[in-house]
Formats: sequence, structure tokens, C-alpha cells
Amino acid sequence: NEDIGLVVGQALDRALGARKGITRFGVSYVPMDEALARVVLDISGRAKLVLRDARGKRAREATSTSYSWGDAEHFLESLARMAKVTIHVDVLAGSDFHHACEAVFKALGRAFEQASRLNPRVKGVPSSKGRL
Repeated sequence: NEDIGLVVGQALDRALGARKGITRFGVSYVPMDEALARVVLDISGRAKLVLRDARGKRAREATSTSYSWGDAEHFLESLARMAKVTIHVDVLAGSDFHHACEAVFKALGRAFEQASRLNPRVKGVPSSKGRL
């Protein structure tokens, strides 16, 4: 789990290269039956994961698998660290572990697609440093 997060993060970092001309920010909400997840990310060069469960409790862990929320969090931390991105994950609804976890990972993919998209209006690396 950790190794896969590390390798996928490294691959994303390499694929993003110098990060020139990208949109930089991405947000996605994904429903999965009763579950709802929101992922907001910043391809910033700074690694950070914030994982919140807005329901005040964890979704019921699946009994047919040994994968857990702790495993998902560890994967996401490894991915964020190696890809050098800030990722905020909010589980907004859901009682089924599989549905909540699937909503998180689908939202993550959609937010990455949005943030890494080339934007013809962005010249160079999208940052306000040194401009304010």
C-alpha cells in the first residue's frame, strides 16, 4: 500500500515535470450511492494531506477485505509526499466503507485531471510568489 502510493506519487511528479502552464488547482465531488466525497488539491510543490470525516465517525469498515481507512490514509500521505501536492479529502456522507473509499479515490482522480490540465492562459509556473 505505501509502496504503491510512493511509486504513483513519483510517477505523477515526473509526469507533471516543471508544472508549467497547468491549471494547478482541482476540486471534485463524487457520490457513490449513499457516500459523498470531496477532494480539493493544489499541485503546489508542497506535500500535505488533510483527511477529514465530516460525519464525525468512520464509515463501517468492510468485513470482506483487510483494507481500512488507515490504509487509505497512509496511501494518500505517501502519494501527496512524492507527488509534492496538497490534498484535502473530506468524507461528507456514507455508511458503507467500500462506497466511501471508492468515492474518495474517484474524486482524487477527477481533481488531479482538472488540476494538471494545460491552461493556455497560464504562462510558466502558476504562482503569485514575487508578484504581490
